[in-house]
Amino acid sequence: MRKLFVISFLFINLLPITAQEKYTTEKKSAIKAYTQGIQNVSLKYYDKAIKLFQKAIAADHNFVEAYIMLAQTYEDIKEYEKAIETYKVGVAIDPQIFS
Repeated sequence: MRKLFVISFLFINLLPITAQEKYTTEKKSAIKAYTQGIQNVSLKYYDKAIKLFQKAIAADHNFVEAYIMLAQTYEDIKEYEKAIETYKVGVAIDPQIFS
């Protein structure tokens, strides 16, 4: 069981390094907060994830993926009005984001 935990922990923490994606930001601090936010969503630590996505957005106000993940996290916790408003901001920055 401990071995499984260690392997899972390493996989979750190394995933952002090995699966480098192209983002709408180049700011490392924004990307770091964003990837940590995703990790926290996967662990269902929604409050922490929200703070991290907000931190990513504060680092780069045009970081579309952070807005979308923040909106999805608001959906997860049934904060639908916040989700809608956050989606609107993300789509306003990049209208083709869902294309």
